[in-house]
Amino acid sequence: MGKRLIIAVGLSVTAIGGVVLAKALTQLVPYEAEYAKSYAYYLLFEPHAWLIPLAALLGVFVRALSTNSVSEPKSEGGKIIRHDEHMFFSHWSNALSVVILAVSGIVLGFLFLPRFVQTPEDVAFAINLHFVASVIFVFGLFYAISDVVIDGGLKDLLPGADDVKSSFSYYGSKLGLGPPPKQGKYLASEKMSFPLWVVLVAGITVTGGIKAAAHLWSFPSEFMAAMTYLHGVCALCLLAMLALHVLLGAIVPWSWPLMRSMLTGYMSEEYVRENHILWYEDIEEKEDA
Repeated sequence: MGKRLIIAVGLSVTAIGGVVLAKALTQLVPYEAEYAKSYAYYLLFEPHAWLIPLAALLGVFVRALSTNSVSEPKSEGGKIIRHDEHMFFSHWSNALSVVILAVSGIVLGFLFLPRFVQTPEDVAFAINLHFVASVIFVFGLFYAISDVVIDGGLKDLLPGADDVKSSFSYYGSKLGLGPPPKQGKYLASEKMSFPLWVVLVAGITVTGGIKAAAHLWSFPSEFMAAMTYLHGVCALCLLAMLALHVLLGAIVPWSWPLMRSMLTGYMSEEYVRENHILWYEDIEEKEDA
Protein backbone atom coordinates (compact mmCIF):
# COMPACT_ATOMS: atom_id res chain seq x y z
CA MET A 1 0.00 0.00 0.00
CA GLY A 2 2.96 2.29 0.64
CA LYS A 3 4.01 2.31 -3.01
CA ARG A 4 0.46 3.07 -4.13
CA LEU A 5 0.29 6.02 -1.75
CA ILE A 6 3.56 7.36 -3.14
CA ILE A 7 2.22 6.94 -6.69
CA ALA A 8 -1.06 8.66 -5.76
CA VAL A 9 0.76 11.60 -4.17
CA GLY A 10 3.12 11.80 -7.15
CA LEU A 11 0.25 11.86 -9.64
CA SER A 12 -1.60 14.50 -7.60
CA VAL A 13 1.51 16.69 -7.45
CA THR A 14 2.02 16.20 -11.20
CA ALA A 15 -1.55 17.24 -11.96
CA ILE A 16 -1.43 20.32 -9.73
CA GLY A 17 2.03 21.22 -11.01
CA GLY A 18 0.81 20.82 -14.59
CA VAL A 19 -2.06 23.24 -14.03
CA VAL A 20 0.25 25.76 -12.32
CA LEU A 21 2.84 25.41 -15.10
CA ALA A 22 0.26 25.88 -17.85
CA LYS A 23 -1.10 28.96 -16.10
CA ALA A 24 2.35 30.43 -15.41
CA LEU A 25 3.46 30.02 -19.03
CA THR A 26 0.31 31.59 -20.44
CA GLN A 27 1.90 34.97 -20.92
CA LEU A 28 2.05 37.58 -23.64
CA VAL A 29 5.28 37.35 -25.62
CA PRO A 30 6.48 39.60 -28.44
CA TYR A 31 6.74 38.40 -32.02
CA GLU A 32 7.60 40.06 -35.29
CA ALA A 33 4.47 40.80 -37.34
CA GLU A 34 4.58 41.75 -40.98
CA TYR A 35 4.82 45.48 -40.40
CA ALA A 36 5.32 45.94 -36.68
CA LYS A 37 6.18 44.23 -33.44
CA SER A 38 3.16 42.58 -31.82
CA TYR A 39 2.27 40.31 -28.91
CA ALA A 40 0.60 36.92 -28.58
CA TYR A 41 0.06 34.42 -25.79
CA TYR A 42 2.76 31.76 -25.46
CA LEU A 43 1.58 28.32 -26.61
CA LEU A 44 3.46 25.21 -25.47
CA PHE A 45 2.47 23.19 -28.54
CA GLU A 46 4.56 25.33 -30.87
CA PRO A 47 8.10 25.13 -29.39
CA HIS A 48 7.65 21.96 -27.30
CA ALA A 49 5.71 19.49 -29.48
CA TRP A 50 8.79 17.24 -29.35
CA LEU A 51 7.99 16.50 -25.70
CA ILE A 52 5.12 14.24 -26.81
CA PRO A 53 7.25 11.60 -28.64
CA LEU A 54 9.83 11.95 -25.85
CA ALA A 55 7.11 11.11 -23.31
CA ALA A 56 6.30 7.95 -25.31
CA LEU A 57 9.95 6.85 -25.27
CA LEU A 58 10.25 7.62 -21.55
CA GLY A 59 7.11 5.60 -20.81
CA VAL A 60 8.62 2.54 -22.48
CA PHE A 61 12.03 3.15 -20.89
CA VAL A 62 10.76 3.64 -17.33
CA ARG A 63 8.58 0.51 -17.43
CA ALA A 64 11.40 -1.54 -18.94
CA LEU A 65 13.67 -0.56 -16.05
CA SER A 66 11.04 -1.28 -13.38
CA THR A 67 10.97 -4.59 -11.58
CA ASN A 68 7.86 -6.76 -11.67
CA SER A 69 5.74 -6.49 -8.53
CA VAL A 70 4.49 -10.09 -8.61
CA SER A 71 5.16 -13.16 -10.69
CA GLU A 72 1.87 -15.05 -10.53
CA PRO A 73 -1.28 -14.20 -8.54
CA LYS A 74 -1.75 -16.42 -5.52
CA SER A 75 -3.80 -16.51 -2.36
CA GLU A 76 -2.04 -14.99 0.64
CA GLY A 77 -3.79 -14.20 3.92
CA GLY A 78 -7.19 -14.60 2.34
CA LYS A 79 -6.43 -12.05 -0.41
CA ILE A 80 -5.48 -12.33 -4.08
CA ILE A 81 -3.72 -9.57 -5.98
CA ARG A 82 -5.51 -8.41 -9.12
CA HIS A 83 -3.66 -5.20 -10.00
CA ASP A 84 0.01 -4.61 -9.18
CA GLU A 85 1.68 -1.22 -8.77
CA HIS A 86 2.42 -0.99 -12.51
CA MET A 87 -1.25 -1.39 -13.36
CA PHE A 88 -2.16 1.05 -10.58
CA PHE A 89 0.19 3.69 -12.01
CA SER A 90 -0.80 3.24 -15.65
CA HIS A 91 -4.55 3.21 -14.88
CA TRP A 92 -4.60 6.29 -12.66
CA SER A 93 -2.08 8.31 -14.68
CA ASN A 94 -4.20 7.76 -17.76
CA ALA A 95 -7.43 8.45 -15.86
CA LEU A 96 -6.03 11.69 -14.46
CA SER A 97 -4.69 12.91 -17.79
CA VAL A 98 -7.91 11.97 -19.63
CA VAL A 99 -9.96 14.02 -17.16
CA ILE A 100 -7.71 17.07 -17.70
CA LEU A 101 -7.77 16.53 -21.46
CA ALA A 102 -11.56 16.25 -21.38
CA VAL A 103 -12.05 19.40 -19.33
CA SER A 104 -9.61 21.48 -21.37
CA GLY A 105 -10.97 20.07 -24.64
CA ILE A 106 -14.60 20.71 -23.71
CA VAL A 107 -14.02 24.32 -22.68
CA LEU A 108 -12.24 24.90 -25.99
CA GLY A 109 -15.20 23.43 -27.85
CA PHE A 110 -15.26 20.70 -30.49
CA LEU A 111 -17.74 19.21 -32.95
CA PHE A 112 -21.16 20.56 -31.89
CA LEU A 113 -19.96 21.74 -28.46
CA PRO A 114 -19.51 25.53 -28.24
CA ARG A 115 -16.41 27.19 -26.84
CA PHE A 116 -16.83 28.03 -23.15
CA VAL A 117 -13.79 30.32 -22.91
CA GLN A 118 -13.71 33.53 -24.87
CA THR A 119 -10.77 35.72 -23.90
CA PRO A 120 -7.41 35.08 -25.63
CA GLU A 121 -5.75 34.45 -22.26
CA ASP A 122 -8.31 31.79 -21.23
CA VAL A 123 -8.09 30.10 -24.62
CA ALA A 124 -4.29 30.03 -24.44
CA PHE A 125 -4.40 28.62 -20.89
CA ALA A 126 -6.79 25.84 -21.96
CA ILE A 127 -4.56 24.98 -24.93
CA ASN A 128 -1.46 24.91 -22.73
CA LEU A 129 -3.25 22.75 -20.16
CA HIS A 130 -4.30 20.40 -22.97
CA PHE A 131 -0.66 20.11 -24.00
CA VAL A 132 0.55 19.32 -20.46
CA ALA A 133 -2.14 16.65 -20.10
CA SER A 134 -1.19 15.24 -23.51
CA VAL A 135 2.39 14.70 -22.35
CA ILE A 136 1.20 12.93 -19.18
CA PHE A 137 -1.29 10.85 -21.17
CA VAL A 138 1.28 9.68 -23.74
CA PHE A 139 3.75 8.76 -21.01
CA GLY A 140 1.11 6.74 -19.13
CA LEU A 141 -0.18 5.14 -22.32
CA PHE A 142 3.19 3.85 -23.46
CA TYR A 143 3.99 2.78 -19.90
CA ALA A 144 0.76 0.76 -19.94
CA ILE A 145 1.51 -0.77 -23.35
CA SER A 146 4.98 -1.76 -22.16
CA ASP A 147 3.53 -3.22 -18.98
CA VAL A 148 1.10 -5.42 -20.92
CA VAL A 149 3.96 -6.65 -23.15
CA ILE A 150 6.34 -7.30 -20.23
CA ASP A 151 3.72 -8.77 -17.89
CA GLY A 152 2.08 -10.85 -20.61
CA GLY A 153 -1.40 -9.81 -19.47
CA LEU A 154 -2.86 -9.24 -22.93
CA LYS A 155 -4.39 -12.71 -23.06
CA ASP A 156 -6.54 -11.89 -20.01
CA LEU A 157 -7.94 -8.78 -21.72
CA LEU A 158 -8.84 -10.18 -25.13
CA PRO A 159 -12.52 -11.14 -25.61
CA GLY A 160 -13.55 -14.69 -26.41
CA ALA A 161 -16.37 -16.22 -28.42
CA ASP A 162 -18.71 -16.56 -25.42
CA ASP A 163 -18.10 -13.14 -23.88
CA VAL A 164 -21.04 -11.39 -25.60
CA LYS A 165 -23.52 -13.88 -24.17
CA SER A 166 -21.68 -13.89 -20.84
CA SER A 167 -21.87 -10.09 -20.60
CA PHE A 168 -25.65 -10.07 -20.98
CA SER A 169 -25.98 -12.98 -18.55
CA TYR A 170 -23.80 -11.26 -15.96
CA TYR A 171 -25.77 -8.00 -15.90
CA GLY A 172 -29.02 -9.92 -16.19
CA SER A 173 -28.09 -11.83 -13.04
CA LYS A 174 -27.63 -8.51 -11.20
CA LEU A 175 -31.26 -7.75 -12.04
CA GLY A 176 -32.40 -11.16 -10.84
CA LEU A 177 -32.73 -12.65 -14.31
CA GLY A 178 -30.94 -15.93 -13.81
CA PRO A 179 -27.66 -17.18 -12.33
CA PRO A 180 -24.38 -15.36 -13.06
CA PRO A 181 -22.00 -16.90 -15.61
CA LYS A 182 -18.51 -18.02 -14.68
CA GLN A 183 -16.03 -15.14 -14.98
CA GLY A 184 -12.26 -14.99 -15.38
CA LYS A 185 -9.86 -12.39 -13.98
CA TYR A 186 -11.73 -9.71 -15.93
CA LEU A 187 -15.46 -9.63 -16.51
CA ALA A 188 -16.69 -10.56 -19.98
CA SER A 189 -17.96 -7.00 -20.41
CA GLU A 190 -14.51 -5.63 -19.56
CA LYS A 191 -12.96 -7.84 -22.21
CA MET A 192 -15.64 -6.90 -24.75
CA SER A 193 -14.90 -3.20 -24.22
CA PHE A 194 -11.12 -3.60 -24.47
CA PRO A 195 -10.88 -3.56 -28.31
CA LEU A 196 -13.07 -0.46 -28.41
CA TRP A 197 -10.80 1.26 -25.87
CA VAL A 198 -7.83 0.35 -28.06
CA VAL A 199 -9.42 1.76 -31.21
CA LEU A 200 -10.54 5.00 -29.56
CA VAL A 201 -7.28 5.60 -27.70
CA ALA A 202 -5.28 4.85 -30.85
CA GLY A 203 -7.53 7.18 -32.85
CA ILE A 204 -7.27 10.07 -30.42
CA THR A 205 -3.51 9.55 -30.00
CA VAL A 206 -2.75 9.44 -33.73
CA THR A 207 -4.99 12.39 -34.63
CA GLY A 208 -3.75 14.36 -31.62
CA GLY A 209 -0.16 13.58 -32.58
CA ILE A 210 -0.79 14.88 -36.09
CA LYS A 211 -2.39 18.04 -34.69
CA ALA A 212 0.69 18.54 -32.50
CA ALA A 213 3.02 17.87 -35.45
CA ALA A 214 1.21 20.56 -37.41
CA HIS A 215 2.93 23.07 -35.13
CA LEU A 216 6.26 21.86 -36.53
CA TRP A 217 5.41 21.05 -40.14
CA SER A 218 2.89 22.25 -42.67
CA PHE A 219 0.03 19.92 -43.70
CA PRO A 220 -2.78 20.50 -46.23
CA SER A 221 -5.75 22.31 -44.70
CA GLU A 222 -8.21 19.62 -45.86
CA PHE A 223 -6.13 16.93 -44.18
CA MET A 224 -5.94 18.89 -40.91
CA ALA A 225 -9.69 19.54 -41.01
CA ALA A 226 -10.27 15.79 -41.29
CA MET A 227 -7.84 15.08 -38.43
CA THR A 228 -9.53 17.69 -36.24
CA TYR A 229 -12.95 16.18 -36.96
CA LEU A 230 -11.76 12.62 -36.25
CA HIS A 231 -10.05 13.81 -33.09
CA GLY A 232 -13.34 15.27 -31.92
CA VAL A 233 -15.30 12.12 -32.79
CA CYS A 234 -12.81 9.91 -30.93
CA ALA A 235 -12.88 12.29 -27.97
CA LEU A 236 -16.68 12.25 -27.80
CA CYS A 237 -16.83 8.45 -28.01
CA LEU A 238 -14.07 8.18 -25.40
CA LEU A 239 -16.02 10.44 -23.04
CA ALA A 240 -19.10 8.23 -23.48
CA MET A 241 -16.99 5.13 -22.79
CA LEU A 242 -15.47 6.79 -19.75
CA ALA A 243 -18.89 7.69 -18.34
CA LEU A 244 -20.07 4.08 -18.80
CA HIS A 245 -16.82 2.80 -17.30
CA VAL A 246 -17.25 4.96 -14.20
CA LEU A 247 -20.90 3.92 -13.86
CA LEU A 248 -20.28 0.18 -14.15
CA GLY A 249 -16.85 0.19 -12.50
CA ALA A 250 -17.35 2.48 -9.52
CA ILE A 251 -20.95 3.60 -8.95
CA VAL A 252 -23.20 0.52 -9.05
CA PRO A 253 -22.84 -1.38 -5.74
CA TRP A 254 -21.84 -4.71 -7.25
CA SER A 255 -18.78 -3.07 -8.80
CA TRP A 256 -17.36 -1.75 -5.51
CA PRO A 257 -15.09 -4.78 -4.92
CA LEU A 258 -13.67 -4.20 -8.43
CA MET A 259 -13.09 -0.53 -7.60
CA ARG A 260 -11.36 -1.45 -4.33
CA SER A 261 -9.07 -3.81 -6.20
CA MET A 262 -8.02 -0.93 -8.48
CA LEU A 263 -7.15 1.09 -5.37
CA THR A 264 -5.60 -1.53 -3.09
CA GLY A 265 -4.65 -4.12 -5.72
CA TYR A 266 -6.35 -6.96 -3.85
CA MET A 267 -9.59 -8.92 -3.77
CA SER A 268 -10.66 -11.26 -1.02
CA GLU A 269 -10.18 -14.93 -1.83
CA GLU A 270 -13.84 -15.57 -1.03
CA TYR A 271 -14.99 -12.91 -3.51
CA VAL A 272 -12.73 -14.29 -6.26
CA ARG A 273 -13.96 -17.83 -5.60
CA GLU A 274 -17.60 -16.73 -5.85
CA ASN A 275 -17.39 -14.17 -8.66
CA HIS A 276 -14.29 -15.02 -10.72
CA ILE A 277 -14.34 -18.79 -10.54
CA LEU A 278 -12.43 -19.36 -13.79
CA TRP A 279 -9.61 -17.15 -12.55
CA TYR A 280 -9.67 -18.82 -9.13
CA GLU A 281 -9.44 -22.27 -10.70
CA ASP A 282 -6.50 -21.11 -12.81
CA ILE A 283 -4.72 -19.81 -9.69
CA GLU A 284 -5.33 -23.08 -7.83
CA GLU A 285 -4.08 -25.10 -10.78
CA LYS A 286 -0.85 -23.09 -10.90
CA GLU A 287 -0.35 -23.36 -7.13
CA ASP A 288 -0.81 -27.16 -7.28
CA ALA A 289 1.56 -27.56 -10.23
